[in-house]
Amino acid sequence: MRLIASRMASLVLLSLAALSPARAQGAPPATPPATPPAITELVRVFLDCESQGCDDAFLRTEITWVNFVRDRSAASVFVLVTAQTTGSGGRHMVMNFDGQGPYAGVRDSLSYTTPQGATNDEARRALARTLSFGLLRYARGTSVGNRLQLTLRAADANAAPAPTQATRDRWNLWVYSVGANVFANGDDNYQSTDVSGSIDARRVTEQWKLSVSGNGNYSANSFKLTSGTIANYQHSFGGRGMAVKSLTPHWSAGLTGSARSSKYENYRLAVNAMPAIEYDVFPYAESTRRQIIVRYAAGVQSFRYDSTTIFGTRQETRPSHALTLAAEARQKWGSLNVGISGTQLLDDLAKYHVGINGGASWRIVRGLEFNAFGSYAVIRDQLNIPRGELADEDILIRLRQLRSGFNFFGSVGLSYTFGSMLNNVVNPRFGGGGGGGMMMRM
Repeated sequence: MRLIASRMASLVLLSLAALSPARAQGAPPATPPATPPAITELVRVFLDCESQGCDDAFLRTEITWVNFVRDRSAASVFVLVTAQTTGSGGRHMVMNFDGQGPYAGVRDSLSYTTPQGATNDEARRALARTLSFGLLRYARGTSVGNRLQLTLRAADANAAPAPTQATRDRWNLWVYSVGANVFANGDDNYQSTDVSGSIDARRVTEQWKLSVSGNGNYSANSFKLTSGTIANYQHSFGGRGMAVKSLTPHWSAGLTGSARSSKYENYRLAVNAMPAIEYDVFPYAESTRRQIIVRYAAGVQSFRYDSTTIFGTRQETRPSHALTLAAEARQKWGSLNVGISGTQLLDDLAKYHVGINGGASWRIVRGLEFNAFGSYAVIRDQLNIPRGELADEDILIRLRQLRSGFNFFGSVGLSYTFGSMLNNVVNPRFGGGGGGGMMMRM
């Protein structure tokens, strides 16, 4: 029995090790083969990247000494790119290289950071440069290995000096953003106008994560019907704040709060404040590849309603708590995420809201990919529904939230691609101009 238990424990440890991300930058690389394999064709690369800078056509034209393939099983190097937002609003990118076939066991990991406000061109050039560095060790044994060379470009005289610890930050690590949008469209029978704005401030360090944000929206719509014109107006505004303290690589604690007003939801003002604690099964540093979190919060909610509710109230304050379970993984076979969350009134346990959602992307076999997403919620806590009957027009154009015991959404899809694996030619002729602004009708 001890022998069996020992072997089972070894299998569990090996499985967890297989899921662990590649080494962080600066750690010793995995030992490559003593002699690089002699390969006459270009290295086949499968790139799994869904972040800023992942411009497939640009990479194919910039890195011409490898073959980009569209199926993972056909590649000799699998590259997975993950990203996290930095405290200043930039993106910290981690690029994991995993050799397959003749390069089995040759792994590497590189990282880089794009600054706040980086353009798409700057982001894709940084990605191409880092990708090239990582692929060099695989290409050295190919037919083009002896034709590759490194060059050092001249320093940019106008570039700002690299920051040091002694550099004083006059913003004290705070980052602010302000935005506004105006949309309008219509024709002879319909007109719509939408105005929105937002403001955000955040400060992120290793120990603290602070953020405050606000937003507002106003919309107006009119419809011409045979019986006349229907016009409606909607407005909403809100704000939220959060303060989170890092306790250990797995634990964190904080306070969240929000306030909002919405004509659609019958809220003149809705406010809540909830202290919370969170645990991640894996270290937070691995969150771009995998995470399993449990978060619990408890606090109070206070409501003032526009109209008297079906429970005969215009305002109330109620204690409540919330629990969230969420898991996410991104591996060579695809990605998977699932979450379960629930809220409940502590003074009336029959009033609750429980929801589950999840999504998956699975590369089943060569060229065949499965995608799915779904959500479902059981609703038993609609305290805000106004008393009285709504006009049919209000129901049709959803001017007010209606009472419902559930809501759902779902989608499933399959895609299959076949044909040449090695065509890296990029031909932009008669394309959309790159910005999506060209439209042709024939």
